Amino acid sequence: MLQDQPETEESSVPEEPPGGLRQSVGRRKAKGRYNTTPFSNRLPAEILSSIFLILASTIASQFLLTPWLRRGRTSWIYVTHVCRYWREVALDCATLWSNLLFFDPSLTEAMLSRSKDAPLSFALTHYHSASRFKDVLPKILSKTDRLLSVEIDNGINAAILDNFSRSAPILEKLALSCYLSHPTVNLTSTFLQGGAPSLKHLVLRRFKIESWNILPLGPRLTHLEIVAPTVQRPSAPKFIASFQAMPYLQTLILQDLLPEDEYPIDPVSNTICPPPFPALRRLKIIDTFDEVTDFFGAVDLPETATLSLTFPDSLSFDEELLEDFLTNLEESWQGLGSGVQKLVIHEDYEAPRMEFDFYAQDSGETSKTGPKLVIIVQEWSIAIGMDDIIVAFTAGMDLSPLQTLHLSNLQTTVITSDMWIRAFSLFEHLEVVEFRDICLWDFFEALGLDPAVQDGPQEEGGPQYAPHFPALTTIKFEGVNFNAQALFSRGFMLLAMDVGIRRESYPAIAIVVSRCTNFTLADLSELESMGIDVKWDRHVEMSEGDGTGFPGDDDEDWEDVDDENDYDEQ
Repeated sequence: MLQDQPETEESSVPEEPPGGLRQSVGRRKAKGRYNTTPFSNRLPAEILSSIFLILASTIASQFLLTPWLRRGRTSWIYVTHVCRYWREVALDCATLWSNLLFFDPSLTEAMLSRSKDAPLSFALTHYHSASRFKDVLPKILSKTDRLLSVEIDNGINAAILDNFSRSAPILEKLALSCYLSHPTVNLTSTFLQGGAPSLKHLVLRRFKIESWNILPLGPRLTHLEIVAPTVQRPSAPKFIASFQAMPYLQTLILQDLLPEDEYPIDPVSNTICPPPFPALRRLKIIDTFDEVTDFFGAVDLPETATLSLTFPDSLSFDEELLEDFLTNLEESWQGLGSGVQKLVIHEDYEAPRMEFDFYAQDSGETSKTGPKLVIIVQEWSIAIGMDDIIVAFTAGMDLSPLQTLHLSNLQTTVITSDMWIRAFSLFEHLEVVEFRDICLWDFFEALGLDPAVQDGPQEEGGPQYAPHFPALTTIKFEGVNFNAQALFSRGFMLLAMDVGIRRESYPAIAIVVSRCTNFTLADLSELESMGIDVKWDRHVEMSEGDGTGFPGDDDEDWEDVDDENDYDEQ
């Protein structure tokens, strides 16, 4: 202490920190110096920003089907917190925050602020509570000059629509959906009248549309979807003119919007001038039989396009109308010009509706590419004869190459043995018949009525009987409850014998059993004793109260099951 200085006055020289605190400060300084040395902390901000953008985009793609999982969807944000430098770079990268998330209003507000002047994209889906974001959503929509991609299928109202009356110069995607249960929102003449010159993707669901004329159908559109609207149908000339002005259209989805009047005729050629759809890849139409038939009589579609057609009323689904429809379809679209190799028939009996999927190819790739043509008939009636429909399809399109017939969940539809014979038995290339979740007993009765089986060996010089299903090699069961179908009654076994004694000059028929319930080892043995080749995946599932006779996991009887019965999904 200095001389003459009061004892109570504190020294101006700072005291050295205590030992523990001194060590803590030292560790922090050392950690700070260390954090500046890794290569990742010496990356230029531009490169690090690009890494963050790629990470955020990758995570968004991974959680595309589960957008409600907050922690996973926002996990890229935690990565930016690794160190101070990373956080500073992330906060300074406006594009990183421009794809707004709606898990919490404060997060959305923060992202909007950090996005600065970057173009904005967001999807407010039904997984989010729109009422929670009633304050921040108007702030976002007010920035129409920055909107790039907007998807709202939750809480659309007139106030939200008002934001789209202004100019949206960079808007490329707009998808708006009204509630099913709420009063329909009016789409008026102010909608996008400020201009949306960049619009490529437009989706409008369940709106009351003032007029077809108010829709912003610009020349850059590649995706147009208008579903369940309340609107007067456009006139045929206006309809045709609209699509002539959209040369880049790739996806077209329309419900109850096809014209009811006659399509315009070219006075020179005296024919309808079809609008060009050179880029069309996917067409989905939900409308009446008459309107769809007339539509295909007026358009030309590329053969590479896939078609999905839904008819709301089965009462008009008769052979005569189907013939006219298929004639027009064939003239406007050659997507099945080489014929149908696979036909899938699926019933949704709760809806009720029947779906027919037509595949141009029957290969492992069909599950990836999907059917070329889907025809859905709503309000399906059991009074409709399936054989009449198949015969009409056969007359109107080329089903001669058919190789695989797949029937799924036909709970209410009846196909008698006579129907089977009339509709399917003469396809010369039909190799596989598949049953999923249901088996139709009458199919085996149709096999039993086969003259090539029924009449025994053919005598030399006698009449030659063509068999039903001449190319059939495989009958597949998938997900079938055999007890529920009573398949292994004595009657079925007698019918199954017809499979085993088929004439040697025709292919032997194998039975494939996959993921089925109540198929037992005894059933397998009995079928094999008839000479029938059975391929079984050994799926073991017995419903309650189904008796005994199935070997346990440790049963020695398993050793009797030949390895040849391993099911090969290929």
